Amino acid sequence: MTLGCGDDHRDPGIEERVLTAALTVYGEVGGGRWIVQAALDRGELPPGTSPDLIVDAIMGGVLRLIVLTPGTQRAAIHADRDKHAAIIVSVLRAISR
Repeated sequence: MTLGCGDDHRDPGIEERVLTAALTVYGEVGGGRWIVQAALDRGELPPGTSPDLIVDAIMGGVLRLIVLTPGTQRAAIHADRDKHAAIIVSVLRAISR
């Protein structure tokens, strides 16, 4: 797998970070489709809401933070994880109306 805009600007560790992040997020969030389906069954989400779309939106937001945040700023992202989670949740609420 080759990522980046060219060898001169390429982050040499990005391939490993992308793969590790994707596997981690999928393991933690990807199995959560049943949670979304249960919320649908209880009437907590509008009928027709796609569990796959919700989980993909969560995974996309988390992966974006993990992959695009420089290593020097990851501690700050981790410290503000509740704020970042709240942003993802607010987006999901907005699109599920």
